[in-house]
Amino acid sequence: MKMLLSLGLLFAALSLGRCIPLQQEPNRSKLLLVSFDGFRWNYDQDVDTPNLDTMAADGVKAKYMTPAFITLTSPCHFTLLTGECPGHGPLELHGGWGRAKSRLMGQ
Repeated sequence: MKMLLSLGLLFAALSLGRCIPLQQEPNRSKLLLVSFDGFRWNYDQDVDTPNLDTMAADGVKAKYMTPAFITLTSPCHFTLLTGECPGHGPLELHGGWGRAKSRLMGQ
């Protein structure tokens, strides 16, 4: 009987030892980029935008920015998010993925 009790206690102890919570992945912050294409610097002052004002107050708002490639949106976003100059990554200046696609397709 003592042997059965000892085995039961050993089983219970080993089972409880397995109940340690697993380590969770670190909380990754999310980024929401709000970009207005063709938006003049003072457009946000002429119109009441309470939701955008709240988002800017809770987050970050760039007061000044020099675009990487002034006439195209995609290369500017690519540079903003990666730090690479337009034309140096997989995104071509016209906004397509031509060079990267041709490398992937073996052309």
